[in-house]
Amino acid sequence: MLTGGKRKPCGPGTSDDLTNEVVHPSLIYEPNGWNGYKFWLAYTPYPGGNSIYENPCIAVSNDFETWVTPNGLTNPIVGSPAGATEYNADVHIALSPDKTTIYMMYRERGVDNKNNLFLLHSTDGITWSTPVIIKTGEINTQDFASPSFWFNGTNWVCLYHDLDAENDPVEKIETIDGDIYGTWSSPSTVTMTHPDSGSWWHSFFIKLDDDRILGLVQDDNSSGGELYWAISGDDGDTFDVLMAENQKYYRSAFAITEKSNDMGLYVIAGRISEKYFYASKGLIDLKDRADDGLQLRTALAQAATLGISGPLLADLFSRADSTSTLGSDLTGKTYSNTSAPNLIGISSGRAYNVDTGNCRALIDLLNVTDFNVSLKFTDIGSQAWLIFRGSDTSNYWRIGSSTAGNNCLVVQQLVAGAYGAVNEAIYGYFVDGDRVRVECKGRQIKIYLNDLLIKTYNSSVHLTGDQVGIQASGETPSYFNEFFVW
Repeated sequence: MLTGGKRKPCGPGTSDDLTNEVVHPSLIYEPNGWNGYKFWLAYTPYPGGNSIYENPCIAVSNDFETWVTPNGLTNPIVGSPAGATEYNADVHIALSPDKTTIYMMYRERGVDNKNNLFLLHSTDGITWSTPVIIKTGEINTQDFASPSFWFNGTNWVCLYHDLDAENDPVEKIETIDGDIYGTWSSPSTVTMTHPDSGSWWHSFFIKLDDDRILGLVQDDNSSGGELYWAISGDDGDTFDVLMAENQKYYRSAFAITEKSNDMGLYVIAGRISEKYFYASKGLIDLKDRADDGLQLRTALAQAATLGISGPLLADLFSRADSTSTLGSDLTGKTYSNTSAPNLIGISSGRAYNVDTGNCRALIDLLNVTDFNVSLKFTDIGSQAWLIFRGSDTSNYWRIGSSTAGNNCLVVQQLVAGAYGAVNEAIYGYFVDGDRVRVECKGRQIKIYLNDLLIKTYNSSVHLTGDQVGIQASGETPSYFNEFFVW
């Protein structure tokens, strides 16, 4: 949840003294400061919903609490177009790779029936260059709403929303020769499927240090909507999405600062109805979450998406369908799969056994042997198992169910491929949708079903096993989701 309070960056003011009615933030964070300030914020005033004031402005801060206009700068940086129905909107800022220059994009709508994407820059945040049109489109044909842009090491990339096209697609353009003022490519459509078949309205994207693209995306329309995290591993062509906030927010921005369990994220969220920014420090705080239940699973998935430490593994399987690979989880770990055709694949956002044989996919936790592992069994087929404390494909613990076992919840200990000292049914009624969690701590192993403790073991067998995974076989496939380790 966004737990911070209202923040009021300085706007240019109006005759009605509606100075602080602002929308559409864009945030930059530099831990050592840039030209004297750690936080640089671009925004557009929107007093009384009057678009004539919706022009690019800048505010700065060193504590994320008090925001001021940089000394020597007069807001707005760019004035409004001359016409009564023409306006600017949707500002975004980003630093050059060498951090000597701050670039700003904004959208001008209505002049000569055009949607124009403008670019300007500054080396001190005070004196700005003359805006230049880098892309243009006809109204009712091509829009460039809510642009975000970054440098990918070779070219500049920009994502935006074409609100003049059917279903408001997210689109992408990039420079041809690396020059941000040079030629930009033709638009291509980005794959970003809404989980409830809705459409996207505005967004904010950055490139992470590991080259993934992370965004905070608002759905619905200009009245505001819910916020979702969106993550891409391929430079912004295809995104997985995850709920962030189910309240009525407008375009919002964020900055990742320190990667720890209780800090690591600054979020500044906008509300079109109130025209204030809501500021939050540390949106993901794992220490304040319960040790089980939906809140923790949501926090783990969000933290993994953001790259904040906490989860060892987090997977919602919201990748493209595959009969050959399970790919990588949200933390970037790659599964090792058994040989074809006995593979674990993905179908409609769930993991499943591709073949009838012994299908297994494992992830190595790299010497971590004390952990919690949780898996949701969404559709139990012939055999369905969660593997934990595995040493290799012949030595591990597993918990799950089989039709031969009358769908009881069974715990087994595999030693050299054969049953060890443990092979027992611990719960008599295990059904689709049940969630199993295993807590491993030294010799103690605790088994939870739907967050209720039902069995405890004390065993040194596979004490150093650091692999977890999914196993399934049989004529009727089994399906799994919400796979977490922490």
